[in-house]
Amino acid sequence: MALVPPPEAIFVELSRSFFGSVMGKREKTRLLRRELSMKQIEKEHRRSCRELCVALEFDESAVRDAEQNIWEVVMSFWQIEQELWTFDAPIQHIVWELLIHLYVPSAARRAAFWMIDDRSDDGLPDGRFWFLPEPDPADPSRLQLPVQQVLDWAFDLIGLSVEGYAVRLAEDQIENGICNPDKDPKAKIARALYRWQQGIALPDQDSIKRTFPDRLAESGDTGPNPKSRLPFSGCWEYDKGEDLEYNYQSARDFIQARNLSIPRLRFDLDISEDALSRALDGHPPEDEKARFTFLASRRFARPSMKTIRQMLLFARAMQDGYLRLLKLLCPDVQPTCADPRENRVLELTHIFKLVYNLTLEAYRSTAGHETGAQDQHFEAKLKASVPWMESAFATILPSNFRYPDATRTGICERLSRRFSEIQDGDRLQAYLPGSGDRDELRKIVEREYRSSKNVVAEFQDHQRHCERLDHQAAVEEIEKETRLWFLNNLAQDTNVSGVIRAASTNRLATIAKGTALEGVWFRDALEAARQRGDRTRVDKLLSETKELDPSDRWRPVWLHQKARHHINLNEWNQAKTCLKEAIELTRIQSFGPTRGLLSLDLLGLELTKSAYNQRNHGGLVRDVIMFGVVDVPPTDKWVVVTAETHFWEEVYQPYAGTTRRKRASKQRSQRR
Repeated sequence: MALVPPPEAIFVELSRSFFGSVMGKREKTRLLRRELSMKQIEKEHRRSCRELCVALEFDESAVRDAEQNIWEVVMSFWQIEQELWTFDAPIQHIVWELLIHLYVPSAARRAAFWMIDDRSDDGLPDGRFWFLPEPDPADPSRLQLPVQQVLDWAFDLIGLSVEGYAVRLAEDQIENGICNPDKDPKAKIARALYRWQQGIALPDQDSIKRTFPDRLAESGDTGPNPKSRLPFSGCWEYDKGEDLEYNYQSARDFIQARNLSIPRLRFDLDISEDALSRALDGHPPEDEKARFTFLASRRFARPSMKTIRQMLLFARAMQDGYLRLLKLLCPDVQPTCADPRENRVLELTHIFKLVYNLTLEAYRSTAGHETGAQDQHFEAKLKASVPWMESAFATILPSNFRYPDATRTGICERLSRRFSEIQDGDRLQAYLPGSGDRDELRKIVEREYRSSKNVVAEFQDHQRHCERLDHQAAVEEIEKETRLWFLNNLAQDTNVSGVIRAASTNRLATIAKGTALEGVWFRDALEAARQRGDRTRVDKLLSETKELDPSDRWRPVWLHQKARHHINLNEWNQAKTCLKEAIELTRIQSFGPTRGLLSLDLLGLELTKSAYNQRNHGGLVRDVIMFGVVDVPPTDKWVVVTAETHFWEEVYQPYAGTTRRKRASKQRSQRR
């Protein structure tokens, strides 16, 4: 059993990847256990974003953009988390499915939009994702990690080897009194750079600042600077005082002087091999000449030391995340393994690249077109590229944005169903074939199309039952039904006739025992009996729970119903014990909105004895909000009033023969 990683984990993971970790253990634990108030979470969000942006040397507007973007991600994942049930799925499978369906596609779209709005990686190769593990051009069977790619890029443009750079930096440190002149630091500097390049160690923020200081390249010139310790001989600049022909010949001469081959340039410039050949031969058409010259000026632009620091810190974060994810998903695989059948993280990078590139292509292809053309182009291309993944990519398809609630519910049910099916020892489910395996692709496509066909059939049958007038025929049909999730949806839908809902619940009671949905019929049967005031039936159903293992995955749901039974018997202390135990169990496994519902009941129960105060009840209010029990972002007082009303009007329904307790004449929430 495992918990869906809470959206607040974004703050923790960002801190760990960029800085190693600056978050205190107690603060981290409280954040991940959902023990902070909403105001404290927002404060932590702003602190994390500002800390990150300061480290990346962003300006104030970038800080605001980052705060908004990350908060939107957190809020969207909160809404999804409220409907997810993890059953017995291990954490590896939970993280894998969330990455495939939510995290990676969303990150790719946002990264592409950021690139469209403000390209800040000029100088880096166009044909490579420098912030992802990429095949080594010299040995495609191995991966180059992000830090190595950035360092190779930086030293190539600077025009120095690692040893040469170490010499220049050592001279600078000695001149500026940073180190003892009797202890030449160049060997230490070179050793650290080699360790970063080889992936033996990750640079931290302070070491990046020390290794790439502004003063090392300070100059008022744009070309090689005699006052600078760095030659930047690998750079070329477009001369704005000259025409296109002059700059084209200059770029061509620069590339030929550096003996850059066409295969190498294909990694550097976003241009076809044929167009590249024509440009280097000296006879390209004007449009290709202009594009070649522009791309060369961007690829070989001189970077500032600030840009190098930014790219290196970002690469450090991405590499740290990759290494930790690989250890979780494929613990026996080496980080440089380029075989996607073994290194399953490469399936995720392929999805990222696909979504990212199609987003950029849609932007470029629809420039000047009417509003909406870009989204239409992106969706059409994505569906054409991986048609079997339409359901998996539901949250990024623009056509679904009109129906956010239905889309969210659909993806949550898809994921919950998947989690319910996972058995011990199962491999991570593939969505893209490794190394172009046709047989594996066929199996993936058949599985996904079969799943989509079943979902469509269930939806159509559900709609038919919603409109059905012949209840007797419907009941007879349901008595033969074997689709568990279909029956569960019918039983939960208030738009369906009560007769059909009851028949669905009864059918679940017959076929659900021992299945993933065993607890659903049990919960519904208990709640129905309790609301009818059928104490004998409730006692009988609850007696069956005594045989359950304490670690049973449905225990929080059963404890919730047991607590409500105690409430109706005026055994409120026992009810409180059950609710608290159930809430603790929801901290180690995801039960959809159950934690919020438990907290709402417990808050209402607590308010029968004492007035609301933040110290004792703030955590319950937070859980009610976070787990979607309320529809709008409310005030604490609004939640408290709701909980009190909910308790007295919906939860507390004493059985016949039980003395009804009286509600205080003035609400506890309003007392001073």
